[in-house]
Order: sequence, then structure tokens, then C-alpha cells
Amino acid sequence: MVFSAWCPGLREFIEKSYPQLKRHIQREATPSKIMQKFLSKRYSGENLKLILVTPCSAQKDNTIFDAVLTTRELTEFFTQNNIELNKFKGETDFDRALDLGWTYIVGAHSDYAYALSILETAYLRKFGDLDVTVSVNTIEDRVFELAFDSEKGFFNALLMEDMSKAHKYLERDIDKYNVVEFFPCIHGCITGGGQNLTNSIDIINKRVDRLKKYKGLCTSKKEFLSQIILAYKRYKEVIQ
Repeated sequence: MVFSAWCPGLREFIEKSYPQLKRHIQREATPSKIMQKFLSKRYSGENLKLILVTPCSAQKDNTIFDAVLTTRELTEFFTQNNIELNKFKGETDFDRALDLGWTYIVGAHSDYAYALSILETAYLRKFGDLDVTVSVNTIEDRVFELAFDSEKGFFNALLMEDMSKAHKYLERDIDKYNVVEFFPCIHGCITGGGQNLTNSIDIINKRVDRLKKYKGLCTSKKEFLSQIILAYKRYKEVIQ
């Protein structure tokens, strides 16, 4: 069983309230940790300053970077220094620091946060294909069980988008899940990450729709997941 969420607030909650489960936290798998190690290794010996820009206020306690700015703070920085972003026009390619392909999916991958992508990646890595349909079972409001079940094998995930329900499930047989993901912010990061908070379903749905418009140019789900696997492979090669 693995806790897949990247939120520092979740990790702190597990460590303080369920220390017996903290061994299931994948600290090295967070995107910020990966890029910090990768860039520090690649540019070792240079006067490098790494700044994390994030929409999540819980990341302010992240000590592996030289500075952490929330998106609000970055916006204020631009305003105070009279920096006009509108003058930077034209399309740009994704950073290829990890040798990813030119096309990449960004934004919301599904209606089930990142749990589905992580579950699919694990299944693809183990069995080599995705010729299995994922089943989604709504256990209760904002709590879902996702599963792949085929002759090749079984993988499942528990997704909770309401922190108030975490105790009930963590005190059950949580080990029966391959992946567990839940969020301190109700409905997940889409409610604002500690900034621009909202519980309005209409606003949340608009944010989800906006994210889905930025999925990128990947022609297939398998291409997207294969690039995730490739990114981790390149990362391990560089930091070794």
C-alpha cells in the first residue's frame, strides 16, 4: 500500500495521527523532490538557486528549496516590479530536462484526481499494457474505489476528497489497497490549495473544466503514462 498524494499537509497528518502508517509515504516520489534532486545533481558546482512556485500554501514549509513562493506571492512580486506578462507572447515547449517527448498531458487527467493516473502507471509498468477497463465504485460522497481486475492481475486505489472521512477508512483494513490518496483540502487541490478557497461546486467544476482544456497533445493514454515511467527512469539515472 502506498499513500500517493503529494501534499505536505497529508504527510504531516499521517505522521502525527497514524505513525504506524508513515512507512507507506513515498517521500522521494513528489514532483518537487524529484526536480530539486535532479537539478541540484545536474548543475552541481554552479551557483544555483532553486525557487519553488506553487499554488499550495502547505508547501511554504518545504525546506529543500532556497525559497518557496505561492502563486499569490509571485503575482504580487510581478505587480510590485511592474512586470507585464502580456508582453511575453507565443507558444513554448515543455522543459525537456528529463528528456520527455515534446507532447505531454497537463492539467486534470481525470475526474478522480491523480489516483487513476498513478494506478494506471503502476499497472502499465507491471503488466505492459492497459487493455483493461478501470471500474469506479462510489463508496460514499467524495469517496471512491478504483480498480483494474483482469487475468493478468488486480490493482486498486482508494480516493478520498473529504479529509473528515479519513479516520473511518484509515482505521479499517487500509492495506487491501495498492494506492491510497486523500486531501486535506475538501474536494482536493482544486479548491485552492490554501488560496482562493471555495466550496462552491459551480466554481470547482469551472476550474476542473479549465484544467481539462490544457491536456496537451498526447495521442493516447499509454503515451502519457509511458512518459511518466520514462521521467522516473531518467531521474534515477541522473541522481545515481
